[in-house]
Amino acid sequence: LDVIRTIPLFMSIYIAVFALVYAPSLYAERGLGILHHVQNVVLVTVSIIPPIALQVKLPFVVEDFAVAANVGAFEKNRYIEQVRSRQKTAAAFQALRVVACLQHPELVSKIISEAKQSGETITSETKLAALLAEQPK
Repeated sequence: LDVIRTIPLFMSIYIAVFALVYAPSLYAERGLGILHHVQNVVLVTVSIIPPIALQVKLPFVVEDFAVAANVGAFEKNRYIEQVRSRQKTAAAFQALRVVACLQHPELVSKIISEAKQSGETITSETKLAALLAEQPK
């Protein structure tokens, strides 16, 4: 929370110092030619990029912070419990697939060789698990 407060504070100090100290000195000397004016325009343009980027990104940062900080205060804690339960279930099924592959390495190598012979590629572990489940024991 302190970071979210200090970043806009420091950015406002940056804008104030730039606007009150550096910007007037850029155009204090007159008659230095077009190159001097082009350099000043580039310098001002580059100098205002950080405040603009901050203004664009800060609402998203605050929104993400608010959601992350209040996950425990959601009214429907059951939804969070369901998500955690599904994650645990998915992890358990993945562990079962690994155990099945370790118990039957010859079957896994047979499935992979059959897939290679038919020109089919096994790109995901779920596809391998489905093929493993289809094979007779």
